[in-house]
Amino acid sequence: MQILALDSVQIISLLKERNTDFYNGLIKVYRKVEPLLNTRISQVFPSYTLHDINHSLRIMDYMGKLVPDLNRLNDFELALLAFSALLHDIGMAATDKEVKGIKNGELSYSEIEYDAVLKKFNGDEEQAIQDYIRRVHAFRSAEFVKRFLKDDLIIPNMFNTTFEDQIALICQSHTEDISWIKQNLDTYGQKGEYTYNPQFCSIILRLADILDFDSQRTPPSLFESIRPQGISKAEWVQHFSIENTEKIKHVENDFKVIELHGRCSNPFIHRKILSYINWINAEINNANDLTQGFSKKYRLLLHPKVYNFIKSEGYTIADMKFKVNYDQLTKLLMGQQLYGEKKHGLRELIQNSIDACKLKKEIINKNKQFGDEEYNPEIRITLDKKNNTVTIKDNGIGMNLHVLKNYFLKLGASFYKSDDYTLKGFRYKPIGNYGIGFLACFMLSDVVKVRTRHMNEPELFEVDLSKYDEFVCINHHTAVQNQGTEVTLSYNQFMDCWENLDTLKKFLNSHFLTDEINIIYINIDEEVIEKIDHQFFRHEGKQFVNLSKYFNGIDAQVNLVQNNFDYIFESSIEDIQYKGEPFIYDGESLIPLDENEGKFQLLDFLHDNKLTVLNFPIIADGEELDKIFELIDDSEDAKDLYIEKNDPKYMTIIAKRELMDDAPEGFLNHGNSIFPDLNLDDLEGYGHDYSAGSFFEIEEKIIFNIDNNRVFLPINSTKYLKYSVINRENFDLFVRNVFVKKFSLDIPFILLNLSIKELNINIKNEEVIPNVTRNDLSQNDLIEIKYAIYQALCLHLYENQKDVLKKQTILGYVKKYHQQKTKFIKSEYGNLFK
Repeated sequence: MQILALDSVQIISLLKERNTDFYNGLIKVYRKVEPLLNTRISQVFPSYTLHDINHSLRIMDYMGKLVPDLNRLNDFELALLAFSALLHDIGMAATDKEVKGIKNGELSYSEIEYDAVLKKFNGDEEQAIQDYIRRVHAFRSAEFVKRFLKDDLIIPNMFNTTFEDQIALICQSHTEDISWIKQNLDTYGQKGEYTYNPQFCSIILRLADILDFDSQRTPPSLFESIRPQGISKAEWVQHFSIENTEKIKHVENDFKVIELHGRCSNPFIHRKILSYINWINAEINNANDLTQGFSKKYRLLLHPKVYNFIKSEGYTIADMKFKVNYDQLTKLLMGQQLYGEKKHGLRELIQNSIDACKLKKEIINKNKQFGDEEYNPEIRITLDKKNNTVTIKDNGIGMNLHVLKNYFLKLGASFYKSDDYTLKGFRYKPIGNYGIGFLACFMLSDVVKVRTRHMNEPELFEVDLSKYDEFVCINHHTAVQNQGTEVTLSYNQFMDCWENLDTLKKFLNSHFLTDEINIIYINIDEEVIEKIDHQFFRHEGKQFVNLSKYFNGIDAQVNLVQNNFDYIFESSIEDIQYKGEPFIYDGESLIPLDENEGKFQLLDFLHDNKLTVLNFPIIADGEELDKIFELIDDSEDAKDLYIEKNDPKYMTIIAKRELMDDAPEGFLNHGNSIFPDLNLDDLEGYGHDYSAGSFFEIEEKIIFNIDNNRVFLPINSTKYLKYSVINRENFDLFVRNVFVKKFSLDIPFILLNLSIKELNINIKNEEVIPNVTRNDLSQNDLIEIKYAIYQALCLHLYENQKDVLKKQTILGYVKKYHQQKTKFIKSEYGNLFK
């Protein structure tokens, strides 16, 4: 690593030669900040490579070699370069008090919340505070310059004219997007007798900073990419070296190239270095492009790519990387193969608008003061047949150029999954997660126009996109109104996705909840304006029950057929539902259940909460059954065919356990015994053909009971679940106000008598993320949600049951059959099941 003496740096020696007061001011500030750079940064970042005073001096040295001709720059411009190199990392030198303030929330920068960073690093405070300060250090450097160095940054002979503002902006710019430089730094300024170009100074600082890397010094961005893989500073030094100190070579005239010579013996580190070189190439291209409009003394002529002479030792690095076939990828992501139906393109656009509105509402409410106007989120779907347009417009947060370039126009780059979103501590958890949803709009229209303006910025951007072209056109201008995003489609192509306007309106009314957002349907040609009204809690009455209080992040409303919950219980053997006409066999004779008259109790036949019965069809025509057996050997197939053709009555026999242990199963020929002293031939008086056999099946009915009390809960076993009303897929499942799918409560051991007419679920829990097409959830999440819904139903039954014994029976039933732990049930309720 190159160590430079102060006066050996060309920019500093040139200031000294010119005998300017800027030199004296630089030396004064140098001595003031040297201890901070040399000691404090390494204390805050013990695992990082060097960001000391030598790093600043090397940057000044690189600056001198990047600038076309230092001699053509005036004293002030040299000073701007030198001071920005010296101070650009001073924000990393956080004091103990500042570190404490960041951790307890008293200090925050750039809207990034320390708690969100801490969560990212799973509670590791050392890594979290380093990452937090690294992210905001350029802003902190600017603040340090403005707070502590204003009196040292004075234009010579003009004691009231300072330049800390320009140094602060240039320091801050070294971690910002290139668009930030264009927006916040001028290309021309004047202080005193000096003119200067702050954009040029910023570009030079950025290039010089990223060129200062070798085995001894890893830039923070590169270090962060290798640290998660367990690459330490020692391993970095051991496996990688840059061997040339002169990285910037003058070729001819003002044309220059950047060369890197060295060796690497670790393929993982080598791949990361290649990625870093790509970043350098991007900076070079930005610098060339930005400075082409400058006067000659500021114009950079750099070869657009780094000359990479880094050799691999013990492996081969191919000059290859994955490339995406744009046409094939977009066909997949835009088409019905992924989403199933074209109409889902509209769902994707509207849910993007919902996300934008919900996020804007959170930001406004966070900063809201008494008397501020209430924000009303709104989405408008406007059809204009005459002008062949359909417009989906929201008044949400909108997009700025940074979001457009880095997320909206990058396939698979989700803004809501990025650090730009997650580290700001927003509570809202969006619907969109994959960064591809917008492409679904091309199922609706081949050509799309997007107009968007971010809520905090004046520029409105217009983006023209085509399904068949990867290139886009972006225009921008200043707009006072039009906060939010507007997407315009072709009316003719859009309407091809719908049978008629009624199906479109039905889709809008069924797929989006409007409790927290207004959705407006407008048809200009028909002069129709309709507000979509789909409130989640839209029903009132005794049968409609709000179950939301039991959940973590789920709203639930159920319509129970009855409000008197005693109907789920049974009290006698006569109350139980049977497949056939029920009879009790007492070991001697068959007794019709309706003639029991209390002689036998349900408890007489229960064993381990099970009632075992024998079901079989009454075969009225034995000859027909014989004919079927002549054609079909398999008894199950023969039974199915006979039942399909004749729809016979069934008989159900109830007997005690010792008799049921020897009960027949499968086909039983005539003349054989069912139980001792009960033959199949004895059933002739019940309509059974004397000469016919029959098909017997043993059914175990689960009937929960505690302590032999005469309160019983019939339970639907897995075998008969398909016959349950609540197993049919007719319940609505929403995730964050957008319809996902129909679903059923197809879980085992549900209450047989429980009847649900309607069930609506809106999942807000941040851990639940729909699949990429947003028409389903992961199987694990869906199963856990179903169990949680059923537990909530049981909790409601338990809390609203006044009879103590029945209350205990419900609780005992849940503990035995539905004790599954789920993150969706609040702990205070889940603890009841333990």
